[in-house]
Amino acid sequence: SISRLMIFQDEVRSNLNERTTRTLYLLSLVTFLFLPLSFLTGFLGMNISFPWETSPQAFWLLLVLIIGILLGQVWLIKRLGWL
Repeated sequence: SISRLMIFQDEVRSNLNERTTRTLYLLSLVTFLFLPLSFLTGFLGMNISFPWETSPQAFWLLLVLIIGILLGQVWLIKRLGWL
């Protein structure tokens, strides 16, 4: 019975390690997606003047840039087979 308990304990430990690995993998993917976007929005949220802030198209150009970064990251994740 001790050997059966040891086998059961190893199986439970293996399942727990697999679940932890999967959770950390998903956390890494979320970090990969949001870290560059957080940096960009934080940079643009500073209260200093930027050369392009007087341009009426600046908002749309920055929106296209952010969406382009996001789509590029999603494409990269799918191409590498991470998702």
